[in-house]
Amino acid sequence: MKQSNNETQIFAEQLRQALNDHSLVSIADVKGNIIYANAKFCEVSGYSLAELMGANHRILKSDVHDEGFFKHIWKTIASGQTWHGEICNKAKDGQPYWVQSTIVPFLNKATGKPEQYVSIRTEITQQKELQEKMDQLFLEAMAANEAKSSFLTNISHELRTPLNHIIGFSEILEMSTSDTDLLENVEYIKEAGHDLLDKISNVLELVGKNNRAQKPREMINIVKLVNTEFIDNFKTLAQKSKRKFTKAVPDHDIYIVADSMDLITAFRKIAENAIQFSTEEDIVGMSISADDETVTIAIFDTGPGLPEHILSSSLEPFTIGEKVTTKTNCGMGLGLPIAKKLCLQNGGKIELEADKDIGTKIHFHFPIALSDCQLSTNSRYDGEKVCCSSV
Repeated sequence: MKQSNNETQIFAEQLRQALNDHSLVSIADVKGNIIYANAKFCEVSGYSLAELMGANHRILKSDVHDEGFFKHIWKTIASGQTWHGEICNKAKDGQPYWVQSTIVPFLNKATGKPEQYVSIRTEITQQKELQEKMDQLFLEAMAANEAKSSFLTNISHELRTPLNHIIGFSEILEMSTSDTDLLENVEYIKEAGHDLLDKISNVLELVGKNNRAQKPREMINIVKLVNTEFIDNFKTLAQKSKRKFTKAVPDHDIYIVADSMDLITAFRKIAENAIQFSTEEDIVGMSISADDETVTIAIFDTGPGLPEHILSSSLEPFTIGEKVTTKTNCGMGLGLPIAKKLCLQNGGKIELEADKDIGTKIHFHFPIALSDCQLSTNSRYDGEKVCCSSV
């Protein structure tokens, strides 16, 4: 059903009112002289209608844009095309204001050339100011983060030098005496020095300032990697700490794309946590399971577990749990965050499962690249890594 002329007029009036209420509307001739301006345009620009009528649009020109900017606009609309963009104008009092502008050329039917330009603008000054503040805050945050990283790098160097001296002279003293009591004290000094060096390395690992060169990720056999590079060390660590050790590792190959050094470091951090936050006779261990798409490596302990109010923040740096063990040193709270970082940068996900009465389990999830039955004939397996032409 066609609308009546009256309905059409009502709709047009409503549309005109909406434009006048929310938009700055003006019409200019082909020379850019203003022949119409609505009330909103006058309000924002600070000029009266009498001052605007017949004035050239250059009356609003600010110093923000160069001549090339305006030449591009005129070239676009003079060719009969619509121009969209942001413009900074200058009000009568000299204050700049930003608008989102659309300039539409109205063409002469006979010549096909523009004879008028209709400009519809929306003021976005507040949005621009907010964006500038956000950009400034971002730059300040980046600068602060860089300053923090630089500080950590510098202070770590200052700490490592005397610590290496302490450890070095301890080893010399250890070789030059047979006194049992003295040797025991020297061993304590060495252990404390190595512990401090390890903590410094943890901090640098977390902020990405360690000197270890980043290797390109490769396709690795995760089952073989765990069996040859990790399980024995974890078992030895557990036995030295009088923990029972268990494992559940499949006997078939599973391949993922990752940096093997990153994975071993991440697993070691979690294994150390499992030992630290459990007690003698608790069980620690690991398992590997897989479905068609994902392999999951889990490291667990049957210690007291993490309290519920600690669980959600335990993957964040320097979050130290309650002293749920008899140990006096609960670490710096960096083991889990480092493991999380290494897992994420190798395309994986980490999940923490803990119960105060059952213990703690950390899951590493990685997408499977190949299983043992998917190895193609154009792949080369050297016992450690698989290099495929498709990777």
